[in-house]
Amino acid sequence: ILFSATLQSGTESLAGPGSEVLYVELVNAAGEALAKGKYLISENRSAGHLSIPSTIASGIYYLRSYTRWMRNFGASDFTYLPIRVVNPYSTEVAEEPPGKEKTGLAPIQKGSPEVSVLTNSPSYGVDALVDVELILREGSYSQIQNACLTVVPAGSIDTSAFLHRIESPDMPVAFQFNFLPDRKGASISGTVVDQNNGEPVSDTRIHFSILGEDPAYLVSTSDQEGRFFLKIPSRLGNQEMFVVPEHYTEQSLEVRIDNDFTTEALPFSPGSYALREDEKLLASRLSLQMQLRLAFLAESGPDTSTITNRINPVPFYGKPEISIKLDEFINLPNMEEVIENLIPLTYVVQRGGKADFLIKSDNPMISQYRPLILIDHIPVLDREVVLAIPPSKIDRIEVIREVYVLGEVKFGGIICFTSRQGDLAGMKLPEGSYFFDYTTLHRPMVPQGPRYKGGSKIPDSRNTLLWMDHLELDKSSSSKVSFQAASLPGNYLILFRGVSSEGEIVHGLNQIQVE
Repeated sequence: ILFSATLQSGTESLAGPGSEVLYVELVNAAGEALAKGKYLISENRSAGHLSIPSTIASGIYYLRSYTRWMRNFGASDFTYLPIRVVNPYSTEVAEEPPGKEKTGLAPIQKGSPEVSVLTNSPSYGVDALVDVELILREGSYSQIQNACLTVVPAGSIDTSAFLHRIESPDMPVAFQFNFLPDRKGASISGTVVDQNNGEPVSDTRIHFSILGEDPAYLVSTSDQEGRFFLKIPSRLGNQEMFVVPEHYTEQSLEVRIDNDFTTEALPFSPGSYALREDEKLLASRLSLQMQLRLAFLAESGPDTSTITNRINPVPFYGKPEISIKLDEFINLPNMEEVIENLIPLTYVVQRGGKADFLIKSDNPMISQYRPLILIDHIPVLDREVVLAIPPSKIDRIEVIREVYVLGEVKFGGIICFTSRQGDLAGMKLPEGSYFFDYTTLHRPMVPQGPRYKGGSKIPDSRNTLLWMDHLELDKSSSSKVSFQAASLPGNYLILFRGVSSEGEIVHGLNQIQVE
């Protein structure tokens, strides 16, 4: 599913206070997400794709979109777009879940097109080049700020309505300030509570690690209500993460991370699934094209020309001043001996009756802060645990001899231990810590297999002949695009959809015949 989105507040293209991430889900009639992703918003617009799972039943599904800020207003403020999915491999049809009758999702009918979609001919031969000119009509809007252009087989898109509203929605949900807006990327929020009574705990430092090929360390502090919020560095796809609360007393702490996607049910009754005879023929044609594409893609393999292999990526803390591989030295009996004899300007000291580390540098401020200690990029708060690790389980030790600042938190340098087996050197995880998977920004779509070219031995398996997003159009000039006609005869729809500078949805359409 390729999509384009414009965020608005009323009739203005506003996304709410600083919302810069769009959440899009493909949900079933029960409101369960079957596919989902996060997409960056730039200049109040976004675009991306979702892959339909191959195992879902045929039926009516919905593309649900919202921002983190919109979750404070409830599910009725989200945008829903109905999509009919046909699974050619299964006769199963998705059923509507039982429950009380709700209001419906009504299409908003569109009037006359505001954009002229012109071609130099009503019909073309197979594989011919089609030139399209887009012109704003007289008396319409002055500018289109965000639009998309689609060319698909006629009948595959409902052109009677491009927007849907909930009929007679329930009373608006009272605004609840639970979710801060995302800024320049995905974010994590949650609450620190006492495990014994569930009460929120304030002024607690929470440590996070992003693991994998490009590790990172994050830290936040809970507010008076035990809440915390932090931005995730730029990443793509699902990331394995680790979290641990810092214990200042004997109190048992638990970190409860908010679900990053909404869990609310659909605020309307789902529509019924049915196909007319002509739609069944179209679905069969689309299915055959899809299966043809998959067969040839499997033969040709994915396009890896844009994939860059990461070789020895630089750690998040930069290039270490000190990097010691223990294999290059004689075996020492314990970790304290390793620190004192092998690691320059790094010492084991006593602070408040407990063992700690001290890093010395030209910056006298470094001794005022405790260093950040990492094992396989996971923060270790109990220094005794580090000192108890057998040196034989450690591959190398890296040291940053400078004050490390992360937000309002300062560390007196960094000591990073890397185990030989990537197993934390057998270290027992601290109380209240756990690993979890988190969704960051959706990976961009990489073209798979060769693109169709006229005269090629590879058959034309395209169902979408053209998709262009982030288009702009104004009265001062027209816009021209070209695409290659299909090799399969039939009628094809050229559809322009966008949002005007006044915040209104505009459209234009035309049909061509391929003979």
